[in-house]
Amino acid sequence: MVEELSGVTHAQRIKVHRGEDKIQTDTVVLTYDSPKLPSRIHTRYLTLDVRPYVPLPMRCSQRRIIAILVQSARAGSVT
Repeated sequence: MVEELSGVTHAQRIKVHRGEDKIQTDTVVLTYDSPKLPSRIHTRYLTLDVRPYVPLPMRCSQRRIIAILVQSARAGSVT
């Protein structure tokens, strides 16, 4: 697929977790060699709209553990 599209350097399919399994979706993330994205791409028999993909920031698991400990400590304290 990367060879067919001009300006695309990498293509990766999105995967979702369903229980223990990872399932590939129909969504593909394309990496372009420039910051300007085309409005549409034409590949084989499809014409697809393009939109920017911005992933959610990664969460620090250590902060989540500390927040849970603080909440449980506050809930258990009697004033």
